[in-house]
Amino acid sequence: MSDDLINLNVAPSEPKPGDVIAGKYQLIELIGRGGFGLVYAATNISINQRVALKLLLPEWAHQDPELSIRFRREAVLASQLRHPNTITLYDYGGADDGVLYMAMEFVDGQTLSTLLRDDAPIAPERVVHILSQILASLDEAHRRGIVHRDLKPGNIMLTEHRNQ
Repeated sequence: MSDDLINLNVAPSEPKPGDVIAGKYQLIELIGRGGFGLVYAATNISINQRVALKLLLPEWAHQDPELSIRFRREAVLASQLRHPNTITLYDYGGADDGVLYMAMEFVDGQTLSTLLRDDAPIAPERVVHILSQILASLDEAHRRGIVHRDLKPGNIMLTEHRNQ
């Protein structure tokens, strides 16, 4: 019998920049880490489109099978939203290696948490402008029976190129 120890709690190996997911999305850089997913800036190779690619690694899904169900539910719900202040979901699927993915609109900007950290205090007019857009997006979701369960400044992107 071997004296080697096996650690079942080893972190899954994460994809790295340059990797291709599902034969169509090339990873550029890791831009976020959520409760049960990784988000990369990526390129849809076939149309040279930059996307945000959210991944659920198979190791995580095996540890908690409910994660795959929640990930798919998130994709289905997100695909129903059309508000100009809501991220657009382009694609959802699974790769041969078991990685689940969502390809979403890439928003080039800063998070609300960065704005609050770097530019506080913020003028009341700007606060109202930002909050009105957030609330308009949430209103559409709520009218469809969708509740955003991870609404926080770090998940809100601000940009000058969207609905002003």
